[in-house]
Amino acid sequence: MKFYECTQGASNVLIPKANVHVVGEETDNPQITITLDDETSRSAVLVSEMMILCGEAIAKFGGERGLVLPYRGQIQNEEVNKQFHTIPEGPARALALLRSTARADVNFLKPISHSSLGLLGYVQFTSPIRRYADLLAHFQVHIKITWTHFSWKM
Repeated sequence: MKFYECTQGASNVLIPKANVHVVGEETDNPQITITLDDETSRSAVLVSEMMILCGEAIAKFGGERGLVLPYRGQIQNEEVNKQFHTIPEGPARALALLRSTARADVNFLKPISHSSLGLLGYVQFTSPIRRYADLLAHFQVHIKITWTHFSWKM
């Protein structure tokens, strides 16, 4: 997590992802293998940070230009955050923190604060799953850049 995000109160929630593989599930003695994905590898953290940085940059770009974008935000719950220091650091605390976070809000007119990311504005722009809101954001940014670039000809 970036130093700036940490100073703004971002939550660092790293929960290992378990993969369960079963061979011979129809037999009396199936072989079960459980592996954990390392979400803390340098490459995974770099990709995550670049996706968040892009979302922050798009929110700033859209906010400065008055673009209608799906600005995502989340309020901070100070009382809940104080309680988590009693839980030992690790997956248990991360899971408890994740379960207690407020749901995300969306504002289409201006950037709103996102407490979990520690950002003043965020637009989901680089999701590997193309949702309607992502496509809307891409279209709005594309139109704004195209219109600005070619407006001198009109």
